[in-house]
Amino acid sequence: MEIIELKYSEEFPIKLLSLLKGNVFHITHIDSYDEIIKNGQINNNKDNIYRLNSSSKRSYGRNNGKVCLFDLREHNKKYVEETLYKTYNFLSPPWFRKCYPDYFINKQAYLILNPDFHHKLIPYNSSILEEEYNQAIPQTEAWIDDHIPILWISRVYLVNIKCDAPAKGTLPRALYDIELRNQTKNRRTNKDRL
Repeated sequence: MEIIELKYSEEFPIKLLSLLKGNVFHITHIDSYDEIIKNGQINNNKDNIYRLNSSSKRSYGRNNGKVCLFDLREHNKKYVEETLYKTYNFLSPPWFRKCYPDYFINKQAYLILNPDFHHKLIPYNSSILEEEYNQAIPQTEAWIDDHIPILWISRVYLVNIKCDAPAKGTLPRALYDIELRNQTKNRRTNKDRL
């Protein structure tokens, strides 16, 4: 398995997108990546092994014991852009972001599925959305049942994105400051628990 470390200073790194196109991959926070390596597999997270974001709680894949993946092999530009800008920003998920007064950092891992195992994929089907409490990403999401052995991963991109905080006096900065306060409060609460 090839491991490549990448650093970016823009929130939507187009160079990263060019590396992901044509591939099937699982994205995770760097902390969860460490757990995956330790366990030797990507678990389906039905039992909340890895940290969750709000949309993961309703995820079709997670709720049905499947590992969620992005399939960018044959999708046109329209589907990729709809996913990035309307559904799931897989280039820099905001829930991975760690905020500081002047900048923020996203640390994430992209685990690229070896093409030899593409036949194991369960492709997106809009009928799954008819089931209650199931959420899926149209056209670009796919799944594998239960877990993915780390041996099925051909390459990993360990990505560090560091960007300036939004300009002061703007609406994005006001929202950023709220996020910063919440994260600071949560860090203190977690430290107190230890």
